Amino acid sequence: EWKKKKLGKPWLQGETPSIGIGQGYNTFTIMQMAKAVSIIANRGKVITPRLIKASQDQQTGDFNYVKSRFEEDIDIAPEWFEFVIEAMVEVNKTGTGARVMSNSSYSIAGKTGTSQVFTIKQDEEYDIESVPEHLRDHSLYIGFAPAKNPKIALAIVVENGGFGAKSAAPIARKIFDFVLLNNNK
Repeated sequence: EWKKKKLGKPWLQGETPSIGIGQGYNTFTIMQMAKAVSIIANRGKVITPRLIKASQDQQTGDFNYVKSRFEEDIDIAPEWFEFVIEAMVEVNKTGTGARVMSNSSYSIAGKTGTSQVFTIKQDEEYDIESVPEHLRDHSLYIGFAPAKNPKIALAIVVENGGFGAKSAAPIARKIFDFVLLNNNK
């Protein structure tokens, strides 16, 4: 119905797998990605994302912490969240995130991604050396940690950074380590 209304064309059965893995007609902001991964991390609890943890009063040095705000619970069976979370943990053990995430002292659930800036023809091959930097793929990573009892959820986009495991995932790992290993509140 969406495609018919938006583009005037019927949905083709072959488009469904592409949509299922985040390709095709999908467009998301980084805040939407962060909120989506936090919903998975919280097993259906929708919390409004925060851009900052706290601000500091310059006169007193006191921190004013931004409180989390609960929106709603999504009615999805718990086993579906566990299925997705297990798959996201596996991405970081044996999949595309393994090189960067696998040797951590805590369990990480995440997914790498790559967003194409322009479309190449079916018979063409993407050659990064011949593509101007401003047209190179964007690097993406969403994740949370620890997987069983999350303390942090994040979304990273590195414009023109290439594959998700190349640029965005290493940044995510540094943030995870900083938050989880440095005893930050």
